[in-house]
Amino acid sequence: MTHSQRRYVVIETAIGVFISAAISILFVFVVFGGQDAIPLAGLGGVAFDALPQSFMIVFMSVLMPTVLTRRRIHSRTHLCINKIIRVSFPKNSFLRALYVAAPAAVTAWLFHISILPVVSPPEWRFFPLLFYKTVYGAFVSFVFVPVAIYVVMCEASATYSRSCVLTDTEVELNS
Repeated sequence: MTHSQRRYVVIETAIGVFISAAISILFVFVVFGGQDAIPLAGLGGVAFDALPQSFMIVFMSVLMPTVLTRRRIHSRTHLCINKIIRVSFPKNSFLRALYVAAPAAVTAWLFHISILPVVSPPEWRFFPLLFYKTVYGAFVSFVFVPVAIYVVMCEASATYSRSCVLTDTEVELNS
């Protein structure tokens, strides 16, 4: 990866992490606001809530970077990587996000229902939950955004193979 490509991935990842953390905060207030003690288990509990939170964070962490990076590649081909990899994701951005988010959410939910009962109390207070959900949402986005961007950049190198072979100097001259 060139310097400008790494910079793009870092900036987009930071934006995704910030947005995911903000959305996580908002939904903790919407779902759990006003409750002094939130149960760990059960339908309205912390462990169950990991399923919809994980799904939405992963879904948006794949969908938005995929759409935005594709749009930017059409105008600035220097974002594609000089490496062609075989990608077996759907081309449709929405389907791709579903394809990644569904198994990721189920995996995260299984992790939450199996690990949290062992390492946490049976009830959570609001502000520790708010902190946990914020960090968790940011972390999930931190993992999935750069992968989504990298996959799109690699796909673009197969499509724009001739125009993807640019150095940092050529990128600066073309910008």
